[in-house]
This record gives sequence, structure tokens and C-alpha cells, in this order.
Amino acid sequence: MHAAVLSSLLWLAAAPPSSGSDVAVVEHCVVSLIEEAQVPAKEAGQLVSVSVKEGDNVSKDDLMASLATDDAEMRHKLSQYEYRIAQEQATNDVSVRAAIASQKVAEAEHAVAKEIHKTAPGAVSVSELRRLELTAKRGGLQTLVARMEFKVAGMTAEARELQVAAALEDIEKRKIYAPQDGVVVQVYRHVGEWVQAGSPLLRVVRMDKLRVEGFVYTKVLSPHDIEGKPVTIQVRLGRNLIGTFTSKIGFVSPLVQADGAYRVWAVVDNRKDGNHWVLRPGLEATMTIDAKFLEKQTASLR
Repeated sequence: MHAAVLSSLLWLAAAPPSSGSDVAVVEHCVVSLIEEAQVPAKEAGQLVSVSVKEGDNVSKDDLMASLATDDAEMRHKLSQYEYRIAQEQATNDVSVRAAIASQKVAEAEHAVAKEIHKTAPGAVSVSELRRLELTAKRGGLQTLVARMEFKVAGMTAEARELQVAAALEDIEKRKIYAPQDGVVVQVYRHVGEWVQAGSPLLRVVRMDKLRVEGFVYTKVLSPHDIEGKPVTIQVRLGRNLIGTFTSKIGFVSPLVQADGAYRVWAVVDNRKDGNHWVLRPGLEATMTIDAKFLEKQTASLR
């Protein structure tokens, strides 16, 4: 919670239910945000577009702004060409087939020379036989090299494909999308400005669900008895207008202050009046807790 919201929280005591009462009133509560996001730039660059303004409603993944992508797009195109080259090398086995053919020729020549030397000693010199034998062995090694290079070409193609995906992701990083449904309440930077990675560009707050918070005392209400209990919330909307909402206690803090007070809150579904949200963070409210369950506790407090 922001310091401004915290400073607006007032310490309170829920009055013990009087005899016959079935409610406990928690006054001076405050309406606060549940979710908000300072949306940052993921990369450094020049801001070239901002498609939203303060007060606009946005949905999750809506494009809100973008940075210049010229360099990233060039890298993407280059990676695509490199991938195509690698893919061609990975699917073209001509060098392997040529190496196999050369190996077979060399082995055949060696076999013929051995047969001639066997039937007509001296027709083929010993040195020639050795040369042909080495040529056949070299042909076998060249085939192994060609197969290995073909395999490496396949791995290189896979690496180039990943580089294409990385280059495309680099382009996407220069686009700023809404992280959640909400309202744009602040636009920090404007078109033409240079922004650094991590610097906030916009602030988006969620308005369809808000939190109503207050403090109660352990001597008045037991934390174990409050959690999950139904509440009626009345919010001062201004000009003597009161908005009524229903919810339940969704959180009871395990931390107790020095004076015995602990924080509780309930989530409220907000609604619109025309184009404007009825509930707004910072408004003061009162929570009325269904205290029928407190009858036994009330008796012990008398």
C-alpha cells in the first residue's frame, strides 16, 4: 500500500455489540487499491508512440506504447537470412554423397590393384598398392568428415532458428502492453523522449475490484471469529452520497499493534456510474460486520 493511503488510515475501535445487537461497526475504514503497476520499458530506446492517455480504460495485453524498432528489425532480417543459409546447408547432403562416391572409387581401385598383384606379381608395384590403400582409407575419413559437417550444419540451423526467435522477441520487448485490466492514471514519458530500460512509462491501476481496510482491537473482536464473516460497507462518495456494498472479511492480519489493534480488509466489486467508477481509492468507509456469531463473546465482555 502507498504511504498516502497508509497515512489516511485512522485508528479505530469496533464498538462491542450492545445487548440484542447483531452487528459490529468498524468506522473510519479506507478504500485502497488491490493491484497497480508501474509499467516499465524493457529496453532502452526512443519512445515513438503512446496510444493511451490518462483516464483510458485498458484490457490486459493492450498495446499502450512502443519504442523505436529499426535496429531490432534489421537484426531480425539478418538472422532470417542466416537461418535460410544454414537450413540449406543442413538439408543439402551433396558433399556427403560425393565423399561416399569417392571412397567407393578409391576402394575399388585398391581392390583391383590387389587382385592384379595377386595374379601377376610385379604388374603393380608395392608402393602403388600402398598408395591406393591409403587413398581408400582417406576416402573413408573424408566420408566421416562430410557426415560430421552435415550434422553440424543441422545443429547450426537450429541455432540460427533460435536467433530468429530471439530477434523477434527483441522487437516485442520494445512494445509496452497493459499488464492487467485497469485504468491509466499516469503517463510519465512522451513521444520523442529517450527512455532507459526499467524506467516507468505508465501507471495502471485496477478499479473493478478494490479493498476496504480498517483496524479493530483484539479486546473487542477476536481475529478467529472475524475472518470470512459477511460485511456491509457504506462509502462516503461526496455531496452527502452514500454507496452501499456487500462483501466478506477476506483478510485478518496476524500482526497486532502495541495498542492491540490489527488490520482487516474486505474485497469489494466496484461498479460504474456512467463512465466513472463509483468507488475510488482514498474514500472513507464504514464496515458493518455480521455479529450474530459474537453473542457468546459479547456476554463474556459485559
